[in-house]
Amino acid sequence: MESVLSTRTRLFLLATLAGAALVIPAAAAHAAPVPDKYEGVTVTRYLMGRVKPDLRARGSAHLWTNTGFSNRRAVYPVVRHQVMADGSEWLQVDALRNRTQVKVWIPRWATRRVWIAWHIKVDISSRLATIYKSGKVIRRFRVVVGAPSTPTPTGHWYVVDRMRLRESWAYGKWALATSAFSRVLKRFDGGQGQVALHARGSLTAPVGTAASHGCVRFRDGDIAWLAAHATNGTGIDIQR
Repeated sequence: MESVLSTRTRLFLLATLAGAALVIPAAAAHAAPVPDKYEGVTVTRYLMGRVKPDLRARGSAHLWTNTGFSNRRAVYPVVRHQVMADGSEWLQVDALRNRTQVKVWIPRWATRRVWIAWHIKVDISSRLATIYKSGKVIRRFRVVVGAPSTPTPTGHWYVVDRMRLRESWAYGKWALATSAFSRVLKRFDGGQGQVALHARGSLTAPVGTAASHGCVRFRDGDIAWLAAHATNGTGIDIQR
C-alpha cells in the first residue's frame, strides 16, 4: 500500500509541476509589455481641448502651458493622431477637467512633441511600485496604498506635476501630483482629493501597508529619486 501511495503521489506531483511550467510562461506571455517610450506634448499657448477635432466643437478642458503647482511645463500624454480631409492634424490627449481625466482634441500646430521614457506601475495587492525606463524595470519600491475605506483609485493616469510638500508632516519632501482623484473624498487637506505619489515624512504607517487616504506613500529617499527622474506626463498604471 505504501508503495502504491508513494507512486501515485510522485505522479501527482510531476503532473502538477508540469502544469505549472506551462501556465507560468503563458501568463508571462500575456503580460502587456511596457513600450520603450511614450509620446507627449507641451502646448505653445493656452488651448481649449475640444470634444471633436474641430475648432467649432464644444470645449471640454483647459490646457495650460505651465502647471499650477511648480510652474513647470505641463505635459499631456498623446492618445492618438488624426489627419483631417483638409490636411490639418489633430491630437487626442489626456487632460484634466476639474476632478476628471478626460480625452480631448487639440491642433497639432500648437504643440511641441516630447518623448517620455519613464513609466510607473503600482500594484495595490502587493503594495509595490515598479519603475520602468525605456521598457525595462529600473527600480521597485514598497509603498503604502489606500486604506480599505479610502482606496487608491485604479486606472491609467499620468504625472501632472512634481513639487515639494509644504505640509508640516513632510515639509520640503517630494510629491508627484497625478491625474487621479479619490472616489471617496471630494475634499481633503485643503484640496480636491487629488491623488499623489508622495513621501511618508512623519506619517507612521510603514511601507507595505494599506493605510493612506488614497495616495501612494513612498520612503522619503525613494520618492526623491523618482521625482528626479520621472518627468511630467509620465504614465502611471494602478492595478489590483
